[in-house]
Formats: sequence, structure tokens, C-alpha cells
Amino acid sequence: MSLAAAALPTAWIAAAAGCCHGAAFQAPRNPLQGTRPVRGSTRQASAPGATAVLAVARRSRWRAWMTDMVVRAAGADDLAAILGLWRDSMALHAAQDPSYRPAPTGPRHFRRFATAQMASDQARVLVAARGPRVLGYGICVLRRRPLYFLPLEHGLITDLDIAAAARGQGLGERILDGLLAWLRARGIGRVEVEVVTANEGSRRFWRKHGFAQHHEALHRAP
Repeated sequence: MSLAAAALPTAWIAAAAGCCHGAAFQAPRNPLQGTRPVRGSTRQASAPGATAVLAVARRSRWRAWMTDMVVRAAGADDLAAILGLWRDSMALHAAQDPSYRPAPTGPRHFRRFATAQMASDQARVLVAARGPRVLGYGICVLRRRPLYFLPLEHGLITDLDIAAAARGQGLGERILDGLLAWLRARGIGRVEVEVVTANEGSRRFWRKHGFAQHHEALHRAP
């Protein structure tokens, strides 16, 4: 794993992680996805005029979709959706590296962890939601360094997961902005996040938002 300094995390984040979870959640249609051509139509979709009109329509749908999107503090009613996103994220990570395969009791422990962070004044849990649908979540916790270091406190982003159908729409950035604003309000400027080197999509996301490699954590497989 490599550690980026300027931000934080532990469970991995994703602009490139996160999928829709089970039956309780139905992902919205991608607002940027073009409409299907009418069967039998003789118009050329690639015509300059048609392309411009389609682009305007897509931008309009995207603005409307994002306007309806709210980033807010997570509550108990969001736990099931958060757990579903976490499950899909862990499945993706385990496929990349079997050492990240969650234990059978993993979901139960993560639920306890998320519940505890929601109730703590030393953590912030945010969700991005459109109506009742939770499409992403992020968790940031405060960490204290040994007393011989300054600054003493820093932030650690442990999770940032976005539903697969909602990726690429700026939700990860909006959640990150909310977590960083929470840290700034507490006078904390340093934030860290752990990124697995195999997760290139996640690494691109953090680099894009000002995170840089600070040190390396080496491991030796058994």
C-alpha cells in the first residue's frame, strides 16, 4: 500500500470502488447516458445539429440529477445502504487481492464500526443521497499521533465508496469536500488515506484532489 499525505483512509475509497447493493437499492439511470435511437429513424445521430442538441439535453439531465443530490450526515436509516456499498467494495478489493477478503463476521463488525462513528464526535460519516437512495458514503475519523510529533491530531479517511452506477458524476468529490470541511472546522489540516497500489482508479482520484505519496508500507506474504 502507499500512503497519501494531504488526506486520509483505511478501507479504500473509491471513485473506482463501490457498486449498487442488493434488492433494497435500485441504482438510478445514469443521467449522462444517451437515449436509444428510435427504431426505423433515418436521422443520423452524428449530425452536427443533432449532436449539439443531445449534448445540451445530457447537460440538462446531469444538472437536474446533481441538483437533487444531497450530501448529508448519515443516520441509522442509512446503515443498510452503507453496508451494501461496503460489501460490494470489499468484493472488488478481494478480487484484486485475496488478502483483502473479508471475514465471515466482517459485515457485522463493519456495521458496528459505522454505527460507532455516527455517534462519535471524533468522526464524521456522510452519505450522498438522491431522495431515499444512498449512492455513496464516506467516513473520516480523528487520529492522535505520538506526543513527540506535531501536529498531534490528523484526519484519517477510512472509507469513501460510490455506487457503480453513480461513479464519474462528482459524488466522491462532494463527499470528500464535506469531510475536509469538517476537519477544517476543527482546525485540522493534515489528512491521510491508505490506497492499495493495485487500485489505480482510486490512486488517480486521490492524486487529482491533492494527495501525494508520503511513505510506503511494505509487507511480505507468508
